[in-house]
Order: sequence, then structure tokens, then C-alpha cells
Amino acid sequence: MEVEVTTTTSTSYDYTITYILHDGTNALATLTIEREDDSGAGVVRVLSEIPNLTWVDLPGAGTTTYEIRITVSGTNIDSAQALIRALNAVIF
Repeated sequence: MEVEVTTTTSTSYDYTITYILHDGTNALATLTIEREDDSGAGVVRVLSEIPNLTWVDLPGAGTTTYEIRITVSGTNIDSAQALIRALNAVIF
């Protein structure tokens, strides 16, 4: 669930990334990352966020499909990409 954020050449930037894990009907876990900087350097920056999102679910019988929804908002952001999209599950 790595997200790569590329800033503009402005001297400051801020962004918020929200990760939401869904089981098809319910949000099971949410994680929000907020970053900002006012470095004064007018250069493009490429920043990566790789969060740990942990949860416990007790699904009923049958198949459950999980989905991770990622939203990115901010100021002086040129682009944002989800680079690694993986979900590891441990079933007991």
C-alpha cells in the first residue's frame, strides 16, 4: 500500500492520505497520515508513505472480499500514485 506523492516546486506542501479497509459492506480499519513542510527550497520532492494497517475480522461462512480504498488530498501536490498494492492475511 505504498503511496508516492510528488510535490510541485512551491516552497511548502501538505497532504493527507487516508487508507480505509472494507469488507464489501463495512469499513473495518482506517488510517490517516498527514504531512507538511515549509522548507523554503523551490524543488520537486518525491515522498513515499508505507503504512501498517492491522485489523481483526470475524467474517461469517463463505467468501469475503476485502478492498483497500486510498484517498489523497493536499496543497502543492502534483501527483499521487499507489505503487504497491498487497494485502496479507493470516487465517486461524
